[in-house]
Amino acid sequence: MDHKKGIILRLLTFFSPVKGELVATLLILLFILLVTTPKNFINNYKLRAQAEDLELVELVYLQRIQNIEAALMLVRQQATTTYEANAVVKALPKSLSNHISQIDVLDQTHYRNFNADLKLNIGALDHYASEAPFNIALADNGNSYFILTATDRQIPLHYVATVNSAQLWAVPNNNVMVLNTDSQGNVLFSHSENKGKIDKLLLHTLKTSPTSEGYYLYRSENISYRIMNSGGQTLYMLFIDRFRLVDRIYFLMTAIGFVAIVLLLSVYQVNRKRKQAHYQSSIDELSQLFNRKHLHRNKRKIEAQPDQFVALLDIDHFKSVNDTFGHITGDKVIKQISQLLKDNARKKDIVFRYGGEEFLMILNADSQAEAEKIFNRIRQRIESAPLDPKITVSIGIAKLEGSIDRALAEADKYLYVAKASGRNQVCSALE
Repeated sequence: MDHKKGIILRLLTFFSPVKGELVATLLILLFILLVTTPKNFINNYKLRAQAEDLELVELVYLQRIQNIEAALMLVRQQATTTYEANAVVKALPKSLSNHISQIDVLDQTHYRNFNADLKLNIGALDHYASEAPFNIALADNGNSYFILTATDRQIPLHYVATVNSAQLWAVPNNNVMVLNTDSQGNVLFSHSENKGKIDKLLLHTLKTSPTSEGYYLYRSENISYRIMNSGGQTLYMLFIDRFRLVDRIYFLMTAIGFVAIVLLLSVYQVNRKRKQAHYQSSIDELSQLFNRKHLHRNKRKIEAQPDQFVALLDIDHFKSVNDTFGHITGDKVIKQISQLLKDNARKKDIVFRYGGEEFLMILNADSQAEAEKIFNRIRQRIESAPLDPKITVSIGIAKLEGSIDRALAEADKYLYVAKASGRNQVCSALE
């Protein structure tokens, strides 16, 4: 049982230097958990809010496109010339004609010339259109063109509504960016402030996205996106959180937390080293027992304990051991006796190397007779220990009442009696 106890104590001694590092690591992991959990929750909430904003932008665009389409359908029913068409537009409700600056009615020849002059990029059939083909075209002059082709007439006519792109594609949210592409993926920016802010890599990422909405972390920017197709044009609506307030706050919190933990760990290391230095100064190097300095430092604490007994133990004929076998063997004997005393000491007992071949033990006992019994058992175990050379000890015991110096003087007196009485015995006031 004592052997197992010794193994456990040695393991605890081995791991004790890294205990502070383990505690700091656990604190860091706990801090990361406490920081990232609410951050993820807030980020998820933020992404949902951004997705709702983009959905609202798409609804606004669809409403504008459908209003222009409805206006063109009404013009198609009532006009066959540009003059008539613009007269009809003026009579339309403002909700339908708000974004239309003019409408041109063109036959095939004029339409081809119109298209060639403006180099229009015309989309395919719009899936939101009603019965007739409906297209959106973009030009470099800052306008978008909504084209409705009437094929039910003897001479097909093209109704072309001119719309200011900046007004049509404008959005009230400064964090939302909208850009257009043609069927080949060429970027046709709908308003000038977007120029230069989106590169082809991001566009390719969006084009190959399997979903029409989602989220990307792109070049340190959180980007929520929504893709809308209308009139053959692809609109990419992007919510770009450039300021990233949540990330900045949590980065600051994380930095402060890590700095605090590092400081705590540093303070712990300094305190640990100071305690180790203090402890080492209280340990006798040869025996690894407490020394007299430790006794003096803890004198008041020891004197305050009730039912304490002190015993001075002296190795018999130690000078003869040194003279016969040498000082190396003498040191070995000191170490062996020290280990025997530690092994036979109880948890609350304190063992000191008092000087030379002399040792001090302080223990708790209900009576002096019990204390003498304990020290006699220790003496017998030293006598029966397989040491080479054979060693015995003489012990003097005194009760600690008030001053430890007085108790030590009394124990020393009884130690002298034990030596004078033939050695290898325990003497106390009971003798």
